[in-house]
Amino acid sequence: MSTVSTEKAIPERPPFDVAWQTIDRLKVRYANGGHSGERIVLFSPWPESIFAFTPVWSGLVRQFQVLAIDLPGFGRSAGRDDLFTPQTMGDFIVKAIDAFPKRRKCGQIQ
Repeated sequence: MSTVSTEKAIPERPPFDVAWQTIDRLKVRYANGGHSGERIVLFSPWPESIFAFTPVWSGLVRQFQVLAIDLPGFGRSAGRDDLFTPQTMGDFIVKAIDAFPKRRKCGQIQ
């Protein structure tokens, strides 16, 4: 009989709430947190989602204003085939950063 270690297991409830923002005609999932420090923007690591940041989230939000965004086609964000080139994804990333004011709570309307 084998046992499963729960050491460093991801908690059942994620440390953040998620919301959606329309960016470049796509419904994009994001989370944010933290109220002080510099603003950092995290994009979902290929091919993961923003939930990949769960193990480090609490430490980040203690020091920074954190915005995490699921890239198009990853996590629960809508996707489009034309965004899967380095140039078009780079253009989308610029639009995504510009779509969020410096301080906003998750789900708050601009």
